[in-house]
Amino acid sequence: MRYDQDKYVWVDQLGSCPTNPDQLSKNPQEPPALRVLFGDFQVAIVYYVNAPAGSGKTYAAIRHAHRLAETGQRVLVVQPSVLLIQQTIAELSSLSPPVTCQAIYGSGPHGVGTSSNVVGDIVRHSREAGSPGQVLLITHSAFLRLPYFHRPDNWHLLIDEVPQADWSCELNVAETHGLITSEIEAKTDPSGLVGNRYARITPKNRSRMETILRNENGDELWARFADFLGKLLSAHWRTYALDDQLCDLLSGVGDRRSLWTFAVLAPSLVEGFATSTIMGACFKETTLYHLWREQGVDFRVHKKLQNRLRYTEHGNGHLLTIRYMTEQAWSKTFRDKQVGEDVTLPASRTVFDGVVESIKATLGGSLFAWMGNNDLPDTIFDGLGVRLPNSPHGLNCFQHIHAVVVLSALNPAPAHFAFLASLGLDSSEVKRACYWQAVYQAVMRISIRNPGDETPKTAIVMDAATAWWLSPLFPGCEVMPLAGIESLCTKGKAGRPRKHASDADRKAAHRNRFKEELATELALVNGCTGGNLRFQALAQELRQQMSEFGHGRDQTLTTMGRSDLRAMAGTVFSSIFEANPLDYMPLDDLDAFVEGLRMFHSTELPTKEANLLISPAIFDPTLSAETRRGLDNIRAAWGIWLDNDGGDISSDEFARLFPRLRIAVFNTYSSTAAVPRWRAFIPTTCVLSIRAYTAIVGQIMLSLNEAGYWSRKQLDDGRVRKSTKHHGIDMSKLIPSSLFYLPCQAKNPRDSFFLDYADAKRVPLDPFLWAKFVGNRASPAPEIIGQAPATVRPASTVNTTRTISPALAAVRDRIRADASESERHLQAEKRDAAIIAWRNAPEGEGNRAFFVLCSTLCRLGLLRHEVEPILWQEATHARSPRERRQQIKPMLQKFRITKAAAQSYR
Repeated sequence: MRYDQDKYVWVDQLGSCPTNPDQLSKNPQEPPALRVLFGDFQVAIVYYVNAPAGSGKTYAAIRHAHRLAETGQRVLVVQPSVLLIQQTIAELSSLSPPVTCQAIYGSGPHGVGTSSNVVGDIVRHSREAGSPGQVLLITHSAFLRLPYFHRPDNWHLLIDEVPQADWSCELNVAETHGLITSEIEAKTDPSGLVGNRYARITPKNRSRMETILRNENGDELWARFADFLGKLLSAHWRTYALDDQLCDLLSGVGDRRSLWTFAVLAPSLVEGFATSTIMGACFKETTLYHLWREQGVDFRVHKKLQNRLRYTEHGNGHLLTIRYMTEQAWSKTFRDKQVGEDVTLPASRTVFDGVVESIKATLGGSLFAWMGNNDLPDTIFDGLGVRLPNSPHGLNCFQHIHAVVVLSALNPAPAHFAFLASLGLDSSEVKRACYWQAVYQAVMRISIRNPGDETPKTAIVMDAATAWWLSPLFPGCEVMPLAGIESLCTKGKAGRPRKHASDADRKAAHRNRFKEELATELALVNGCTGGNLRFQALAQELRQQMSEFGHGRDQTLTTMGRSDLRAMAGTVFSSIFEANPLDYMPLDDLDAFVEGLRMFHSTELPTKEANLLISPAIFDPTLSAETRRGLDNIRAAWGIWLDNDGGDISSDEFARLFPRLRIAVFNTYSSTAAVPRWRAFIPTTCVLSIRAYTAIVGQIMLSLNEAGYWSRKQLDDGRVRKSTKHHGIDMSKLIPSSLFYLPCQAKNPRDSFFLDYADAKRVPLDPFLWAKFVGNRASPAPEIIGQAPATVRPASTVNTTRTISPALAAVRDRIRADASESERHLQAEKRDAAIIAWRNAPEGEGNRAFFVLCSTLCRLGLLRHEVEPILWQEATHARSPRERRQQIKPMLQKFRITKAAAQSYR
């Protein structure tokens, strides 16, 4: 049998029924249980154990493996560290009756290992495995590097702790990229794209790449590429590159000479084993669960192991006090921020200096454990404290300690965040899977791990968001700021993040629904009819909601007596004041249309206003009684039009950011050589619905943000950004009803230009493909929880009478001085987020979403005279503007915003 990595499905046929691992000890001769027939294809089954740390999952797994070996089964146990393997070997050896067990690992900090060729010895052992009843133990690292495992169907796979399923690396290859780029190729068909900016890369010459990876002569330059090549050549990793960077390197254009590469772990890792089981805490919040679920893996609870846990919820949370340092999201940048009296001096104090001092004062001389980034020396606490390894999973040797400090800042790079977002993981999901999981593992090394230890415990984490995420895992715990340093809070009032028991599944369902609706809308406006009942039912539901079909009145799209919408490239108007269409722009074929634009471009005009205007929308004036060329008059749209009013991004740079799209760019009438202004036209393969158009334009703008280009409003919001470049795109023209002047000569014809980016790799934008990209970014509204799982001790009740040193006082006072400005920025940030959430509300949710927008603006402390204009402006973005405008007055009366109430909100 074989697993198709491109489709993530089993491609052979399976005649037998899957096995339940809970029954293996009763009937060990049943066939493998990894796959099940589902519809017309087969999907992998992976069993999981969602076990709190300290609940005895390793204990239960060891005994399960022992029982399987005792009945003649072979078991492969994969664990995160050699220390844990050594503990497991010792425990297995103590069980009766004895079974054959062996560990294969290399040398390292743990001492001399059992092998000098770990991967080779594991493969050899799988080929030559003699005794049918045995247990083999290996590390995660070795397992992920295995090129082959002989007859996996004869082995049961037990993975202790969830493997990391994502990876990224920035390669600075300004002069040496040819060593790599000449040997790889990008796969840019739909199956090879992740989002609109990431293309899958594969080796052209595998043997050449393998030679570089082996690096038998120890070349230091080749060694720099080892991690990347290991992912690229692995059968279990899919590797991607930032496509525009790769195209720049290959073509030699532009000034970007680094390359971001990314990889995701494929379900083929567990291919063919008799059973595959993964055990870990908060399993459904891991990256692996998110990614594999989207690829069709069928996750099932391993009931036998789950039922053998000591507990499924921490029962000693009442003994735990969680203290946090700041409301500010913790990062290395914030950690190293200078806050002394003179930040220009080398000896100026940093936030971290104040943090360390406060921890020492709080914990005094008591014993504590701590974990931090590798750049922190062991001596930061002057010999106090026991340092934890950065991967402390499963270790039991710290249970005599009752306090733990987690200093680590484990945030992925922004580029990595963006890549995972294109796969459907938002920033909160990424933090839960990476940073917060590591914090939880560190906390669970101390005596909280022992349910019988009644000593009070203390966990000090760096930010409030982490503390509030931890608190539901320990029912009854207390959450409070660290005494003496409460004023490090710079993000306003503390609040518990929204949480749902199946948050990952809830978000996945929302994304899938969004993508399904968008694809169905596109099918409807393009006249496609589906044969399956699900499509017909959803299509009928959407027709009732879409203004394109008169909210269910029409079954097909027509405009002014014409039904050939797919032969129209937009609507032409004689002036911005004219509501009735002059004509519809014909669309014979794409090349002819672009040549038509070029012909218009040759025209010299006395004024800008003498020109005709085009809208990508195909209007029907009869659709609405209130407007003639508004959103409610749109039947469909074709092509994407954008106006650039003179920002920092050039037309060449814009085209380089989208190297797979055909783009025509031409000057505006007011463009000059000193301040170029230009208009971009991106053709599409078919017509678009209103929602598809706005969603795809939003994805384009998001891509500009990720490349470091921002709107003026974004740059003025007070947030610290690595790049402060202004893209110059007119943000008021991102909806399909916008009007654009047709191409013409500039006022000074010498400043004119018309550029058609149409090389062989560039094609029109495929709305159905981009609907998937957009759908992966869609997020549902946060779910509200009724009851807090932790006891919240207000900051005012904390004992702050302890004497604070002048240095710590400087930290406190400096950040307190910034608090007011930070709160204003936060208010603006939340206001903008509320507006974006309203504009992206799903079909049928307009009434509720508009109410939520009003409620949010009021609760941010805005006064009525501030809220009302925003609501009137946002009503124009509604599918039913009239209905939204009628809501405004009743809503504002309901909330009765006064100055006093606003101050209380603030």
